[in-house]
Amino acid sequence: MDAVLTFALLVLGCAPVEPAPGAWSPPRCDASGLPDGGAEFSGRRGRTRVEMDDGVRLLALHRTPRGLDCTPAVVLVPPGLEGGQRLVDKGEADGLVARGVAVFSFDPRGRGASEGEEDVNGFRGQDDLAAILRWISARPDVDSSRIVVSSRSFGGALAAGALGRHADLAVAGWVDVESPGYLQEDLDYAAEETRERMFGLVDPDDPEQWWAEREPAGLVGGVTVPYHRFQGLPDHALGPRTLHAAAMLENAVQASALYYNGAAVDRDEISAGFVRDHALDGALDPDDPIVVDAVT
Repeated sequence: MDAVLTFALLVLGCAPVEPAPGAWSPPRCDASGLPDGGAEFSGRRGRTRVEMDDGVRLLALHRTPRGLDCTPAVVLVPPGLEGGQRLVDKGEADGLVARGVAVFSFDPRGRGASEGEEDVNGFRGQDDLAAILRWISARPDVDSSRIVVSSRSFGGALAAGALGRHADLAVAGWVDVESPGYLQEDLDYAAEETRERMFGLVDPDDPEQWWAEREPAGLVGGVTVPYHRFQGLPDHALGPRTLHAAAMLENAVQASALYYNGAAVDRDEISAGFVRDHALDGALDPDDPIVVDAVT
């Protein structure tokens, strides 16, 4: 048996199974009384198989601060076509747990230790993320009024679709680090290898629908929670392009608040020129304190 498959089966076999709730849960605890500054928490790791409505089980990964019965939570959405393990192991997660914030991620279907077939961040994958968020909201150790979604790169399609298409997801905000806007158009500025890979995944029977499901700028219009956009210049995948960031901010018409690179912005300020002029200078590190501060 393939070693990767063997490992995935072992991981799934050891993790408990829990069903995803059908709706967002109101807060079951209050994390507003967390210690202010100074205190640093160590973390404990956990894995849970969360069962989707079609019976597919996805692996959720979590790191929770020791000694706290109720915490805020940050949900790190896998970028590109990755799984969640690297996210819960990286520096951003370390810093969040030390502050008393629980960190969650997951392996989307068809990736890592999750069951099912790869959906390439389309509607099925977005519905899965919505189910994972509802499952987190129902945990007795998480204050569901203080859950923040954080995504990077093409993971923004999952976040935009989950939050834009599922009105019950009452998260405290979405932090979007350099997602594409209109993916098909933006790929003209990506590396040739990335372009070829993505175009090779398109459904030949209905390419128009395939792209529509995966264009964050076409999905963000349904997002009602605060929207935080971070954009460096150059972009991690699109080089000198910033029009995708402008498209996201301009199309977030229902978001209750807008932020760009850590600062609140008025809708009438947003333009392609404004977004470019206020981009962060240099490549943006997702572990940068400005991003970590935004999610907390």
